[in-house]
Amino acid sequence: MKYDNNSQRQKLTDVANSKAILEVSQSFGMELEKEGKEFSGKWQGHESFKLNGQTNQFYWNGKGFGGGVIDLVSVLKYGATSHEEAKKYYKKSIVSLAKMEIGTFDLIDNPKKQSFHFFYDEDDNFDLGRVFLKEKRGLSDETIDFFLEKGVISQGKYRTELENGEYFYEPAIFFKTLDLEGKMIGGSVHGLEPHPELPGHKHKSGILKKALLNSGSYSGLKVTIGIPKSVISLEAPIDLMSYYELHKGTLKDIVLIANDGYKPEAYWRAMAETIVSSPLINNEKYHHKEALVQRLIDSPDDFLRKNYHSFITLSEPQAGRFIFAFDNDKAGHEFIEKFKVSYPDVLKKIETDLPPLVEGQEKTDWNDELKYQKNMIPRPKSQSEIEQIEEIVSKYSNPKAAPINSNPTSGTSKFVKQTISRINSKGKPYKISKVYELLNLTDFSKLETDRTGRLSLEAVSVLTLEQKETKFEEAKNSVDKTIKNSRFILSINVPSEQLSRPTLEEIRQLRQAKNGIINSKNTKNPDAQTAPKANDTGNDLTALLQKREIDKLHHYLSDDLKKYKEDKPFHQFLKVLTFMPEQTEKNIRLLIAQNSNVSQVADFTTWSDIKKRKIKAKSKALKIILPNPQLERDESGKVILNAKGEPKIEKVTESVVSVFDESQTVGPSLKPSIVEEIPRDRALEIFQNLAQLSTHSIRFTEKPLMQDEREISFEHSWLISSQKEIFIQKGLDPKEALKALVQELVYQNNPDISGTPEFEKLKIEATTYLLLRRQGLETPPPLINDVSLSQEHLSNLLNQIQESSKLLGQNFDKQLKPKVVKNYEQMTPIDKNRKLTLKEKMEAAKNKEAELGEAVDTSKKALGVEPHQAPQI
Repeated sequence: MKYDNNSQRQKLTDVANSKAILEVSQSFGMELEKEGKEFSGKWQGHESFKLNGQTNQFYWNGKGFGGGVIDLVSVLKYGATSHEEAKKYYKKSIVSLAKMEIGTFDLIDNPKKQSFHFFYDEDDNFDLGRVFLKEKRGLSDETIDFFLEKGVISQGKYRTELENGEYFYEPAIFFKTLDLEGKMIGGSVHGLEPHPELPGHKHKSGILKKALLNSGSYSGLKVTIGIPKSVISLEAPIDLMSYYELHKGTLKDIVLIANDGYKPEAYWRAMAETIVSSPLINNEKYHHKEALVQRLIDSPDDFLRKNYHSFITLSEPQAGRFIFAFDNDKAGHEFIEKFKVSYPDVLKKIETDLPPLVEGQEKTDWNDELKYQKNMIPRPKSQSEIEQIEEIVSKYSNPKAAPINSNPTSGTSKFVKQTISRINSKGKPYKISKVYELLNLTDFSKLETDRTGRLSLEAVSVLTLEQKETKFEEAKNSVDKTIKNSRFILSINVPSEQLSRPTLEEIRQLRQAKNGIINSKNTKNPDAQTAPKANDTGNDLTALLQKREIDKLHHYLSDDLKKYKEDKPFHQFLKVLTFMPEQTEKNIRLLIAQNSNVSQVADFTTWSDIKKRKIKAKSKALKIILPNPQLERDESGKVILNAKGEPKIEKVTESVVSVFDESQTVGPSLKPSIVEEIPRDRALEIFQNLAQLSTHSIRFTEKPLMQDEREISFEHSWLISSQKEIFIQKGLDPKEALKALVQELVYQNNPDISGTPEFEKLKIEATTYLLLRRQGLETPPPLINDVSLSQEHLSNLLNQIQESSKLLGQNFDKQLKPKVVKNYEQMTPIDKNRKLTLKEKMEAAKNKEAELGEAVDTSKKALGVEPHQAPQI
C-alpha cells in the first residue's frame, strides 16, 4: 500500500487496519467459535457476529452491517449499531487501535487468547454499592456481606473515554470470577448511576454494564458454597445474588455462576472445578487443583467429558447437574435448548429453575422475583385476575370518576391519591389532592367499602397539593414519643370515588417531603466541592456501625453526650443542626462523630432521583439510626386500635441506614452563604416579615425598661405580658435588632418553660442562633460552659433545641419565601423585557387594582405593629 510518509493520520489508519480482527474482538470480551472458515462471535448477549480472520472483516447479522477492524472497535467500545454511528467514532477507534498491543493481520485459524489483568482502582469501602444493591435491587445486608466476604464483589472507579478525548470516572461495582487459587480470571462492571449520553452505556437503563477487558467467557460472577457437586447457571451477577437470597436456606454444595449471557465454556469450567473438588480425587496426587482444572478445560471434548461421565457414574445421583436459572423469557429458553443440542450426552443432568411467570407475562428474572416478594414492585396479574378485578370495581366505582383500579394491569400499589373539590371565598371551584403512602402494599380490588361507600386505609406519609401550588403538610400523631420525629401511621377513611393513582412526579414530591430536604436558594459557596473531612472517631464506632449493633450505638452516644457540655462541641452541634432540623439530636451527634464538617444529608435515592445530584466517587456513606414502628394486630391480621381510635404500636425496632452529605455530591451548594454582616435594607425587610409572626404588639423604646414581667431577661427587649406588648430598644444595629426580635418569637413559641431560667434562656438563645444562621446571618453563639447541666438535662436541652428549630424554621421559611410577582410594576427589568403572553397581560391588569388596595390594608394590619411605628433600626 502506498501513502504519503508525511501523513501521520494515514500512518495511524494503516496501523489500525493492520490489527488482527480476531484478537481485537477477544480483547473486548467477545467469545469466538469456529464455524468452517469463519468465526461466530458472541458479545454481551448478541450472538449474530460473523468474523473472518483471512479477510479481517466482520458482519453483524442482527444489525445488518459490517466492516473492518476499525468499525468493529466502534461497535465494541463506543456502542455503534450502524454505519452512520461507526463513522462518528471512526477517528477515536483508530487511536484506540493504535494504542493496543495486538498482533497484526495474518492468516489465522486459532486466535491467541489475551490474558486477563485487573487494573482498576478499587475503594476501601462498599458504601455506594451497598446502597444501590439494597435500594435499587432489594438485596439484604446479609446477602451483600456474604459476597463481600467471598471477595467476589468490590466498589471502585471505572474510566470511560468521552467524545472530546477526556476521561470520565464513575463509581461502579466490580463482579469477579476467581479460580480455585483465588486468582481473578475475569469479571464485569456495573455502574451505579445512569449516563445514557456516554459511550458504552447502551443498556436501556442508561447504566454502565459490560464485561471487563479480556474476560472472554469468564466475565460476571462465581461463588462456591460447600464442596460443590453441581452447577447453577444464571445470566447476570445481580440475578445470581437475588437467587442466592431467595434460596440460601436450601443451597448446599453448589457452584453459582453468572457470565453475562450464554457462556457454555464457563459452565464446563465450573463443572471441572466441581470434579477436581470431589472426594473421588486423590488430594495427595493432585494437590494443585487449578492445574488439573486447566488440563480438563484444555481438552473439553475429550479429557473433560470423559472425566465428567466417570464423576457422575461414581457419585451420588444429585451430582453433576447443570441447573439453568436463566431469565424466564424467549432468549432464556433458547439458551437452554441450545445447550441441550450441543451436549446431548448430558441431557439427563440438565435441569431448569426459572422464575415464575403469570399468564400473559413475557419476561421475568430472579431480581424481579426478589422485588415481587419484598413488595418493592407489584407482581403482574394474569388476565383472569384482571377480569375479576374489573368486575369488582364496576360494583363500587362511579363510571365517571377515575377509580383506583382504572388501570387494573398495574396490580397492587403503595400509593393512592385523593382528590377533593372545594369552593373558595369568591365562589370559584378548586381542588385539593392528597397523596398517601400506605403502610402496606394494597390490592384495592380486595378492599370492601362501608355502607357509605368509604374505604379505610393506613398511611405512613401524606402530601397535600392545592391549586397547583405544592405545600408539604406534616400529619400529626399522638403515638409514643419515641417515634415522634420519624415514621407515623395515619388512619384515613375516604370515599372510594375520590381515589385515583398519583403520578410519578407526585410520588417523588412525597418522598422528598419525607426526607426533609431543605430547598434553600442556591448560592455560591467556595466550600461546596470540598470533600468531607472525616473525624478520627476510633475503630469502636466504625465497628459498631458496620455491625449495626443498635444497643451499643446508643451506649456510645450516651458516653459521647458529656462532651457537649463544652462550648466548642456545643457550637459545632448547633452549626450542623442548622440545615438538618428534621434529624434527631442523637443522629446529629452520630453524624458529627463520623464527619465533623457534615452539613446536610439524604439517602442515595433522594440525591440521585429527586435532587438529581450524583454521588462523588469513593464517597463513604454516613450512618444514622431510624425507628421502624410496627402495628399491633389481632389473630385475623386486623390492626388493633386504642381508645382514641388510633392504631396501637406493638413495638418499635431500629435500624442503621446509609446517607450521604451534600459535600459528597456534585452540584452547587444548597445552603445560603453565611455572613457576619447584613445590609440594612435586607435586615429591615426580614424584620418586617418576621414581625408579622408575633402574637404581641411590637414597640420601640429609647430608654431600657426597668423590669421585665418574666424570669428570663434579654439585653435589648422586654415583655409587658399584661398588655401583650414587646418593647425593643431603638437604635440597634440590624444584627442586634433581628436577634432581639427572633428571641422574642422563640420565647412566644416555647410551650415547655419548666426548666430553670438559665436552662430556658440558653435554649432560646441557641434556637435564635440557629434560626438566624439558617437565614444566612452569623451571630455569636451562646455559651454553655457557665450553665450547670446534668446528663439528663443536657439531653433534654439538645432535644428541645432540635424540636423548636424544626417548627420555627418551617414558619420562618414560609414567611420569608419570596412573594410571587403578579403585576407589571413589580417586575424586574428582565421580566419586563420578556414578552408577555396575552393571558399574562390580562392577569396582570386584573390583579393591579386589587393589589393596590391590599397594599394599603396590609400597611395598617401588620400584626402587633402600629401603622406609625415602623421598625427603627
